[in-house]
Amino acid sequence: ARIQPSEPDVVRARLALRPNRLPDSLAALQRAFTAYRTDPWPQPLIMRHALSVAIELAQREPRFSPQLYDVLKTPIPPHQLDELRRTTRLEIAVKSEQCGPRTLEVLQEFEPDVRWSLPYLTLRVTCYEHAGLHELAARAREDYETFMSSEPSSFDNSGQL
Repeated sequence: ARIQPSEPDVVRARLALRPNRLPDSLAALQRAFTAYRTDPWPQPLIMRHALSVAIELAQREPRFSPQLYDVLKTPIPPHQLDELRRTTRLEIAVKSEQCGPRTLEVLQEFEPDVRWSLPYLTLRVTCYEHAGLHELAARAREDYETFMSSEPSSFDNSGQL
């Protein structure tokens, strides 16, 4: 398979993390994600790796979180890895600002077909309630309660069957 233009930047971004050249890693990721919008043919595995590098970079250098969040805001044609792209943005936003404006923005992008996991549903309720988004908070609370009521009950160690 032919190497696509954005793929070397993903490798550069990963390599720049190692010797702690974090600004170089950020620049390489920005180039890769920007190129991916116009050339959607890189190997999906490489682009998944780029998303994991973005999360790692945001963890190591929180001040880069807004730039990473912004470069991932635009969907990648033809919507390849869209769910993973949004999930990456959510993780970056939560780590940098908890329930701030970026977190709320990406949470709303998942509506109405939200992720069905306890951590996500909990975050959704917490953030919408904290922001005073009453209609979204009510829907989030309802989804959370539905999820919890469908979870199997924990094993009772009282010895009774």
